[in-house]
Amino acid sequence: MKTEVIRWIRGFTIIEVLLVITVISLIGSATYYTVASSQETARERKLEADVATLNSAAQVYLANGGNLPDGLTADQALAKLKTRADSSSGSQSIGLKGSTIDARIESVWQNSDEAAEEGKSRAFWNGEQKRFVIASGGDAGIKRFELNPELAGHDPALESRTNNLTAATETQWVWDFSESTNSAAALGNNPGTGAGAGYTPPTGTAKNPLNPPTFSREGGSIPLIEYNISLTLTNPNPSGTSQIFYATGGSSYVLYKGETLTIAPDQAVSAYAATVDPDQWDDSSVLTKTYATIPVVLSISLNQAQAQMTYQQAGGQMTDQALTTPVPSTVNLLSTSQIPAAYLNSSNFQIYYTTDGSDPTASGTATAGAAFAGTFVSPQMDVSLSRWGTASSLTLKAIARSLNARFFTASPVVTQTIGITLTNLSTPAIDPPSGAKAADLPVSIALAGGSIYPAGARIYYTLDGTDPGNNGGNPTGGTLYSSQFNSGAGQNGVVTVTARVYGPTGFGHWFNPSPISVATYATVTLVDGALVGSANLNGTFVGSLVYASSSSGGNMNDITFNSGAKILQGNLYLPGTPTIRRTNGTVWSNATDAAFSDVIQGWEYSNNVKTVQTTPRVLNENGSATPNNYSVTFNNSALLEGKVIRRHNSPAFPTIPPPPARDSNGNTSLNSPPAGPLSASTYSSITLNSAPVGDVRLLPGNYDNLNANNGTAFVLGDPDHPEITQYYSWKNLNLNSGSDIKIVGKVIITVSNGINLSNGSVLGNVAHPEWMQLQFSSGDMNANSGSYVYAQLVAPTSSVTFNAGSIFNGSVTAKTLTINSNGVVFSLPPVIAN
Repeated sequence: MKTEVIRWIRGFTIIEVLLVITVISLIGSATYYTVASSQETARERKLEADVATLNSAAQVYLANGGNLPDGLTADQALAKLKTRADSSSGSQSIGLKGSTIDARIESVWQNSDEAAEEGKSRAFWNGEQKRFVIASGGDAGIKRFELNPELAGHDPALESRTNNLTAATETQWVWDFSESTNSAAALGNNPGTGAGAGYTPPTGTAKNPLNPPTFSREGGSIPLIEYNISLTLTNPNPSGTSQIFYATGGSSYVLYKGETLTIAPDQAVSAYAATVDPDQWDDSSVLTKTYATIPVVLSISLNQAQAQMTYQQAGGQMTDQALTTPVPSTVNLLSTSQIPAAYLNSSNFQIYYTTDGSDPTASGTATAGAAFAGTFVSPQMDVSLSRWGTASSLTLKAIARSLNARFFTASPVVTQTIGITLTNLSTPAIDPPSGAKAADLPVSIALAGGSIYPAGARIYYTLDGTDPGNNGGNPTGGTLYSSQFNSGAGQNGVVTVTARVYGPTGFGHWFNPSPISVATYATVTLVDGALVGSANLNGTFVGSLVYASSSSGGNMNDITFNSGAKILQGNLYLPGTPTIRRTNGTVWSNATDAAFSDVIQGWEYSNNVKTVQTTPRVLNENGSATPNNYSVTFNNSALLEGKVIRRHNSPAFPTIPPPPARDSNGNTSLNSPPAGPLSASTYSSITLNSAPVGDVRLLPGNYDNLNANNGTAFVLGDPDHPEITQYYSWKNLNLNSGSDIKIVGKVIITVSNGINLSNGSVLGNVAHPEWMQLQFSSGDMNANSGSYVYAQLVAPTSSVTFNAGSIFNGSVTAKTLTINSNGVVFSLPPVIAN
């Protein structure tokens, strides 16, 4: 009986050594970390160490008959590890009967603020795995384990445990057994089946402890890439003395049969050699190896095809160019080779990125990449225009966040900055180009033909010569161009239009604005009159006559004023220094000035009224002295009330392009008034047949043939806004039997086949001759007897003739002017350009 008691005590003492090791380990760990640094890294390391120790204790507890049912809380699991076996189950237990952790250990939980901190480690009890796990987010968890001295005096709770190995109740063996009829060694069966045949126990009477099994792979911290680990156990004891039992992951001990064990990360394996000859050998101590994981420190980089982008490369639309899809920036996972395929998935770690320069660790604008498993899928980071705003660079930031702290540590934040390559814009075209003007000039600005611009490009202009400016690709002044505008009078008679092209609204910073385009218009200071290349004067007119050498390529022909030619209330302006003579052969000079008093009276004027008669009668301005190879001759009955002005800088003749194509092919012939104004987009050819038709208003547009008969009239202009210029064109106009063109607002009319006015026809507004500018790309203007014209006539390549009995008030620009009438009045300055 004494021997039985001794055997029982001896067997119990060997296994219960595990309790001492566990308790000492946990107390040492807890004590060390209680006084350790308060820095977060030290707290995390302590938590990891405590969890590893508690998980080892849980495995020992389960291996010795303990039970951790599903549904336990973390604190309930700790309480189970503090229990002891009750007297009934403990009396038969060969293994550990007491607690596996110190009774003073308790958990300290996070509060709500601490739980909300993303990336802060906390521990949870995993009932399925029967172990504590660590996470860096989620619900509130245990932030640390500590020793509470007040718990030291509490007696541990008792529980019934079930163990695979129980002490003998029917024999004096450590385990109960039945005699076997097979004398061969029963290795591979349950322990306690007896020694094998031929076995010779060691000499002596003292029992020998068995050696614990040998592990093919030592425990410790192992890189994740090496998992899952293959493990085999070897029995170092003499053949036939023992069998190996092992437990993994908190399971009960089972017989080892030589198989290869597969060990997952953070798993512990416990094993011992169980004697089959208890008279000669004691069980070995339990040897536990814990296979901890060295987390992979994630590493990433950003990859963008180009470090600089143009507006078009970022997805901006350019004229006449296909829309470009921006190349996205991607993330390279540099630590792929350190991660087993089974752990390479987005439930363990994920990429988060921002495109606004904010920190993706916690930014509300951070975007998660696509889910992946087995193969890393890089997120496609959008770098299109919508991401840039008004910034001149785009800052991308990315991080690989760990979602499983056991296996992964978050990468550092990586940053990439993409800059803008500015696109140069071409200079706009201003029409008309620089030149002279004699009226409020319509000006148009357009993007240069053949150049590429962004859709929505803006043109800004000024009228005082100042630069619209450049502030980060946007104008600092000027007016946004929207449509044709009038130049205005300018400063001291000069208008300087300065224009630049800028990028679209909100995207100006992607472009270098165009160089400035400049057009200068100088107002020619002229008395009211006619600008001509040549003239045939057989009548009397009121106003000045201005000759321009540009109409004949810089040369001038001799000029003769016939006996019936009279120029009243005006001067004669001549280019160069022609010879001034009379038909009697007298040549003008200061000495002969008085000899010309009857043909050149020398009056000066103010507002077309004679003021004073002065000499000399021939004056020179500051213009060129050439041409000087022509002469001007006055017949005895010719008359010039003003002076002869030589060396006058006459303006260049304008160019009148042909009118645009007609707006439609429609035509109509009216015998009664229409319901409203007619449009060229409906009818380009219109005939008014009889007086009941009355006045028919035409909307601005490009017409083909206009015919008015029997006292009818076409009405042009906007009567509600007469100050706004309306534009018309036609090829042919026939006004018959007293029919008219009535002008009710400012108009510019371009014709190509000339105009012949018959007796009684009126063209224009008698009160406002300045409202109509009638310009000819080709064809002549003939005002026949009894016709009336109130206009600014521009016929730079044609002839304008006023026959006897015709009435005219306005101005003329013509290659050739013929006056056979006495009813011509030049009350406006010549029109120089349209």
